[in-house]
Amino acid sequence: MRKITFKNKSLKDKVKLIGYLFFGKLSDNELKLTTALAECSNSGQFDLKSPELVYLKDKLKINDQTFAVTIHRLTSKKVISKTGSLVILHPILSVLADGENSFMINFDN
Repeated sequence: MRKITFKNKSLKDKVKLIGYLFFGKLSDNELKLTTALAECSNSGQFDLKSPELVYLKDKLKINDQTFAVTIHRLTSKKVISKTGSLVILHPILSVLADGENSFMINFDN
């Protein structure tokens, strides 16, 4: 069995790799927002009515319109799901958000 190991990668690098494998190429804004949601989320969930949203937008240097469009794109790519004001990361990204260091993909014949 072959094993691929990536050492000392930042959360952004992990999100970029997993995003590419599972959802296709993410734009810069999609990558920044997904990484930030993974950092700020609670078990892969983030409430858009939370006071942290202002901090998040300031940190990413994006305005309300860009934020809304990026959320819409991530929803259509199924990177996140949205129920009311609650954003839920895809389970594969939730693993990264919870601080897990690895996961295994096994292809059995």
